[in-house]
Amino acid sequence: MSQLPAIGVDIGSKYMCFGIWEGGRGEILANEEGKRTTAAFDGEATTTYVVYVKALNKAVSTCKEILGSNDIHDEVVIGVPTHYNDSQRRTISYAIRGAGMKNEKMCAAPILAAIAYGLENKPAGTVIFIFHLGATTCTASLIRIQETICLDVSDRKIEDSVFEEVAAVADTRLGGDYFDERVVNHVIENLKNHNGVEICGNERALSRVKAAVEKAKRALSFSCKSEVVVDGVLDGKDLQMYITRSMFEELNKDLFLKCIDTVESCMEEAKLHKNDVDEVVVMGGSSRIPKLQELLANFFIGKSYVTQVAP
Repeated sequence: MSQLPAIGVDIGSKYMCFGIWEGGRGEILANEEGKRTTAAFDGEATTTYVVYVKALNKAVSTCKEILGSNDIHDEVVIGVPTHYNDSQRRTISYAIRGAGMKNEKMCAAPILAAIAYGLENKPAGTVIFIFHLGATTCTASLIRIQETICLDVSDRKIEDSVFEEVAAVADTRLGGDYFDERVVNHVIENLKNHNGVEICGNERALSRVKAAVEKAKRALSFSCKSEVVVDGVLDGKDLQMYITRSMFEELNKDLFLKCIDTVESCMEEAKLHKNDVDEVVVMGGSSRIPKLQELLANFFIGKSYVTQVAP
């Protein structure tokens, strides 16, 4: 078995991130902007394929820079959204080869999540529910550990698990961006009614407001009130208003309920009851929203609730 460093790629509906596995530990790679996530789409590339190739090339070069060597494993592990169709998966495979990698091991993101969250050593028959809420997609998946097998690797015995994806349901128009949109519309209306400022036709002003709203939304995961501030949003007028957690929850209450609808649809597809679930994994940037965590905790009362990646 090759001991060369390996690259892992997590591909989402809006963002991708890259990691390297070496010496028994993983590290997430930053892009040229110093960010740990990279947009799955950009303004320059004409196709999704080109975006993937550019990002993968950058991941490979960054990996080599960190290691100070050109020697890396030619196999890359790819995590893809469970709702991706065959065409989307082929595009990713072509991009892997376009980036100079020879082979790839592609796996549904929920199964990789179960491994990352340290659940692969659970006994056979364990049912794991994985809820993922990202920027634009809400996914609910049920996987079952079918069996645990013992592998002989380099004179060592390693236990490994076989996973079965029992059911998966995705809503591709539900996620953090849609929560932001509700707040942005509220801010725009407030500006118009109280300040006489109309920014709907000004792309630059809208972009700045959206960025400020996203920042304020993140803060609401840790505090009950946050401030939306944009200096000189239009015609020299400043934007400064407070958003409370209760206001945010009221603006998005129907979207939170749609998240639970996705959970229920997954349970129905699997023909399982929530009491059949042994472990619950909650992941994705938007899953940090307190109201959503409250709704999920109430739905899966008494279940082991995992929100942190295993060290």
